Amino acid sequence: MITLWLLALFLVIAFQGSIRAFGTIPDITILMVYAYGIRNGELPGMTFGAAAGLLLDISSGNLIGPNLLGKAIAGFISGSLRRRVFQWNMLLNFILITAITAVDSTVVYLCLINFLNFPASFYTFINPIAFQSILTGALGFLISPLILRGLKEGLKTR
Repeated sequence: MITLWLLALFLVIAFQGSIRAFGTIPDITILMVYAYGIRNGELPGMTFGAAAGLLLDISSGNLIGPNLLGKAIAGFISGSLRRRVFQWNMLLNFILITAITAVDSTVVYLCLINFLNFPASFYTFINPIAFQSILTGALGFLISPLILRGLKEGLKTR
């Protein structure tokens, strides 16, 4: 099963940059990390998120670490939410995916500011992060039936 997830992850990373909506690229890898985390729990979610982040960092040709850290945190948060939320629905998925994308993007941006000395202004990073988070949350809302089905299957096996 993990082989299928990794294959899908490679495909998503390969084609993620070609998908644009309103001039913004939605973070499709975070949807995979979120879905894997709520299906399998904290540690597997964090591990899958770290692997996804490492692949993103390697494919970007930039500093290795920001995406690794951000996606690992996202995988851990989504995995820890799976037993704490009692009523899963599409709106909750939208809210959680939006929040997790915002956390991930903020971690990545703050790492890049600190380690690569990017120019830092609150408004230069808050607008793209907010828009990307909402766009990714909307995409997550559309695929929520798949995510919720995976959550139910994951809870049955544990």
